[in-house]
Amino acid sequence: MDIDELKRLAEAANAKPPNESKGTDSEFRRAVLAFEEISTPSLVLELIRQMEGLEYAAEANKTLLLASANRLRQQAAPAVPAPSVPEEWRKVMTELADDLSIELDMRYQSRSHYPSELRKYENEMQLVYRARALLQSDPQPTNGDAK
Repeated sequence: MDIDELKRLAEAANAKPPNESKGTDSEFRRAVLAFEEISTPSLVLELIRQMEGLEYAAEANKTLLLASANRLRQQAAPAVPAPSVPEEWRKVMTELADDLSIELDMRYQSRSHYPSELRKYENEMQLVYRARALLQSDPQPTNGDAK
């Protein structure tokens, strides 16, 4: 039995007033009456509604994750070469990106449960992604790197 058939039985069994709208087909009517004996139709309908809501939320999360993955792919290869900076600046930039990433992870701890929190997290992480992409590109040495 699929979900649609279960929903149809539950709706027929849950119809008011009792014993009406249970269908004219005698086989379906027997199925509805048997369903009423083994289950509470309103609870089954609520479970189906919750399941449909979870499917919708899962689809929304999938869309957000795909969008995040696409942004990460776009940022993985920076359009401009790494700027010519001393090695010490690269170390400082690495530490700042790591610190911001940790702070955002702590600020948006519940992002996996709330799509709006995930969007805020992703928006604020853009700076970290850009910094890391630049740091991973080939360094452009400068004359007289300060150490």
